[in-house]
Amino acid sequence: MKKIYLFIFLCFMQKGFSQDLNNLKNQKPISVSGGINVNIGTYNSLSGGKTRLDPFSWTLSASPTLNLYGVQLPFFFLLNKQSRSLAGPFQQFGVSPSYKWAKLHLGYRNLMFSPYTLGGRLFNGAGLELNPGKLRFAVIYGQFQKAEMGYLDTNNPTNPNLPNGLSPAYQRNGFAAKLGFGTTQNHFDITFLKIKDDQKSITFPADFGKVTPDENTVVGISQQFLFFKHLFWKSDIGVSLYTRDVRREMVDQQDLEKYSFITKIVDIRKGTSLGWAGETTVGLQFNTFSIQGQYKLISADYQSMGAYFFNTDMEEYSGAASISALQGKVQLSGTYGIQKDNVSKLKEYTTTRNIGSANLNIQFSRTLGLSVNYSNYGTSQNIPNQIIDTVKISQLNQSLMIAPRWFKTSGTVSHAVNGVLSYQNANDLNTISKVRTDFNNLFGSLTYSYGIPTRKMTFTPGLLFIRNLLPIYNTSSMGLSFSAQRGSKKNNFNTSLSLNYTQNAQEQVNTGSTFNARLNTTYRLTKKQQFNVSLSTIVNSDNKNERRNFSELYMNAGYGISF
Repeated sequence: MKKIYLFIFLCFMQKGFSQDLNNLKNQKPISVSGGINVNIGTYNSLSGGKTRLDPFSWTLSASPTLNLYGVQLPFFFLLNKQSRSLAGPFQQFGVSPSYKWAKLHLGYRNLMFSPYTLGGRLFNGAGLELNPGKLRFAVIYGQFQKAEMGYLDTNNPTNPNLPNGLSPAYQRNGFAAKLGFGTTQNHFDITFLKIKDDQKSITFPADFGKVTPDENTVVGISQQFLFFKHLFWKSDIGVSLYTRDVRREMVDQQDLEKYSFITKIVDIRKGTSLGWAGETTVGLQFNTFSIQGQYKLISADYQSMGAYFFNTDMEEYSGAASISALQGKVQLSGTYGIQKDNVSKLKEYTTTRNIGSANLNIQFSRTLGLSVNYSNYGTSQNIPNQIIDTVKISQLNQSLMIAPRWFKTSGTVSHAVNGVLSYQNANDLNTISKVRTDFNNLFGSLTYSYGIPTRKMTFTPGLLFIRNLLPIYNTSSMGLSFSAQRGSKKNNFNTSLSLNYTQNAQEQVNTGSTFNARLNTTYRLTKKQQFNVSLSTIVNSDNKNERRNFSELYMNAGYGISF
C-alpha cells in the first residue's frame, strides 16, 4: 500500500522544493491544507442575437496540499461541464533536501551553474552540491529530453510527425560538474558539461535527416569579485563543441595533431562546430549612485544543450547609471546599448540596434510627485543603399510617458489625482513596409479618487482618451469611468461597482460605442469560508458591422472554504 501512495505522489506532483534537514525534528509528520471552491455562472443574450457562451456553467475545484515533514506535495482537482481532471500540473516531481553545507537533488530539477553551460535547463535525474567553507562543488546527471517516437504520414512518407505536431526527438542524457572557490560575492568557478543523444532511443527511416543524434561538450568559466566594497567585476565565458549527427565520420587525427588534448575528451567529427560566448560587467555601486558597463559576444555556432536559447551571432555594448538626490526625492536612471549581428561575417550585411531609456522620478512634496519615462529603439543596416526595399530594415521607435500624481489626506477623508500622458511613435524608413508599420499613438487618462477611510468607502471617476494615427486612416476613442467600493468595519463584507463607457471614431466619424458594468459582493462567513456574487453586463454598438452589435448579461456565484 505504501508503494501505491508513493506512486501517486510521483505521478501528480508539480513543483520541486528544498528542505533543510536541520529542522526536520521541528516539522509536523503529516498535515493537509488547501481549499475547495464551487462556482456557478449564467449567461444571457439581451439583444436576442446568437449566444456566444453556454447559458449555464459550473465548476468544482480543490487544491489540497499534503505536507510530509515539511515537504509539500500540492494536488489539483477540477470538475466542470467540459472536463474532469485530477492532476498535479506538469506531472513532475523534484526534491532538494539539504543538511548544513550539503544538498541533494532528486527528480525534476533546474539548476544554474553558469549562463553559457548549465543555465537553468530542466532535467530529470540526481545531483549533489557541497559547499564546505569556500569550496564550491556540484555535479548532476540526468535526462534532459525524453524520446519521442514519430509516426509516418501516409500523405508524406518522408515526414514523420507526432500527434501534437512536434518533431521526433532522441532521448538526451548528460552530466555537468562545477568546481570553484570563494563566496557569493567573490568566487571563481569552472564548469564542464557533456550531453549526448541516445541513438537507440527512437527508430525511423534512415533517409530522414531533419532529426539527428547530436552531442555537446561545453567548458565554462565564471567569476565575480568585489573590490573596496563598491567596485565589482563579473564575467562568464563558454566554449562549446557541438556535433550535429554523431554518426558522421571522425576527422583525421593528423589534422588535429595540435589539439590532441581536446580529442581525448571529445570525438571530433565532420559535423562538429566550435562556438564561443562571453560577457563581462564592470561597475560601481554606492548608496545614492551606481554605474556599470557590459560587453557581450556570442558566435554564430554557439549552442549549449544545458540552456534553452541564445541570441547568437551578436555583439553588444551596454551601460546603465542611476543617481538618487535630495534624500531620495529625485531619482534618475538610464540605460543605453548598441547591438549588432553578423559577428561571424557570414551575412552580406550587418544590422545594428540602438536601445536607450531614461527614467525620472521626482517627489516635490509629501503630496505632489511626477514620473517621466523615455525610450528610444532604433534598427538600421550598414549598407542600406545596396539592399532591396522588401528586406531593408530601418526603423525608429520612441515612447514618452509623463505621469503626475497628487495625494492628500486629513485623517477623515483622502484625495488622490493620477494622470498619465503617453506618446508612442514608430517610424519605418522602408518605403514598402511603412504603410503597415508606421504609427503614432497618443494616450491620456485622468482619475480622481475620494476616500473616507473611517467608513471604508472610495469613489473614483476617470477620463480616457486614445488616438491612433496610421498611414491608411486615423482612429480615436474617448471614455468615462466610475468605480465605487464599500467595506465593513469587520472586514467581512465588501461591495464594488465599476462603470465604463467608450465612444469610438474613425476619421472623426462615429463608429460605435461600448458600455460595461460590473457589481461584485463578497461576504466572509467565517475566517475560512467566503461567499461572493457578481453581476456584469456589456453593450457593444458597431455602426459598420451589425454582427458586432450585442448586449449580454453575466452572473456568477461562488463559495470557497479553506482548511
